[in-house]
Amino acid sequence: MPNGSPAQVLTYADAVQADVLITSPRKLASRPALQAWREGATLPAPWQAVYRDAEAADGELIVWMKTSK
Repeated sequence: MPNGSPAQVLTYADAVQADVLITSPRKLASRPALQAWREGATLPAPWQAVYRDAEAADGELIVWMKTSK
């Protein structure tokens, strides 16, 4: 995942045809531009949270899946 804005990350995911993104507090902490995600903002459609681990180290880990292309 690039160290950029949420829009840049989602553009990159489209470019590499990624269907899954994993966000974790530890990874997001090193990417200040993704502050909104660290504070619980959701990804826009067609991304959907399919797994949450509230007991992961350093905070909630979320697996996002693209539901359509």
